[in-house]
Amino acid sequence: MALTPSTLALSAADDLLRATLAVSLTAINLLRPLLGPDEEVADFTVEYLNPAAQRLAGLPERPAGTLRTLFPHVATNGLLDFYRRVYATGEASQYDFTHQAEGGHAGFYLVAAQRSGQLLVVSLTDGSAY
Repeated sequence: MALTPSTLALSAADDLLRATLAVSLTAINLLRPLLGPDEEVADFTVEYLNPAAQRLAGLPERPAGTLRTLFPHVATNGLLDFYRRVYATGEASQYDFTHQAEGGHAGFYLVAAQRSGQLLVVSLTDGSAY
C-alpha cells in the first residue's frame, strides 16, 4: 500500500490522539451501548480507559465487565441515565455528581459526554480539586 498524503495525515492524527490521551490529566472513557430487549440502552461496556481514567478507577485500559458491574453506583446517582440520554439524543452534555468511596472519601465529579458514532465519549474530572 502506497503512503499518500491523506494516509500520512491520518497516521499523524492517530499518533497525536494517542499521545494526547496518554498525557491527559482528565479521565477519558469510551463506552459502547448494550441494548435491552426493548432496544433501549440498558448498560454500556467499557471499551477503553485512558491512563488518567485507569488511575481514577483502579482498572486496566480495557476492563472486563459493564458500566453497572464495574461501577454499581451509576444506577443510583443519575450517571447511567445521563449517559443513556446523551447517547440517545446525540447532544453533548455535562453532569456532576458526588460519590462516597468505600474508604469514606466523598468526591465531587464533573462529567462531559458526547456520542461519536456507536460510542459514547466521556470526560470525567475530580471536581474536588476545584
